[in-house]
Amino acid sequence: MALSLNHVKVYNTLFYSVFKNIFKNFPQEQTKNKNDKYVGFGYVERRNCFYSNNRELQEKNLEVNEKQKKYFIKIINLLKQNNNKFLLIEVPVTKEYYSKYTKKENYDTWISNYGEHIDFNKIIIQNDSLDFYDLNHLNQSGVQKFNFELLILIRNKNIF
Repeated sequence: MALSLNHVKVYNTLFYSVFKNIFKNFPQEQTKNKNDKYVGFGYVERRNCFYSNNRELQEKNLEVNEKQKKYFIKIINLLKQNNNKFLLIEVPVTKEYYSKYTKKENYDTWISNYGEHIDFNKIIIQNDSLDFYDLNHLNQSGVQKFNFELLILIRNKNIF
């Protein structure tokens, strides 16, 4: 697959993976925050952080730029050409942040043209202060709730 994509970032990821598997003592990535724990494969777990906002949020125009659209469509086409099942998942953000989105209906309509779009902001009842550590990042409690609901959805939709 890396050869067919022929892109430097894909090669970089491939080589990193090969070296990591060959040399078992490959250095672990360092986290930038003392509350972070690197859990592997590019993921960081943040513990004991809770969100509180002390500033007024501005409206956020929810539009996808043309370059993002172009590559999104390329990815969707590749998935379809290879008969891969997929869902378009929108992960939760704080209710406060979500309420500031403008043109959300346009975004939902656009993305739904390419596959089944699931907006978890409409499915999971998250508590802004308990489930997030900033406007758009879940803390460990939020991740556990999201993962639980996502796994149920995948099982019910018979994706894998």
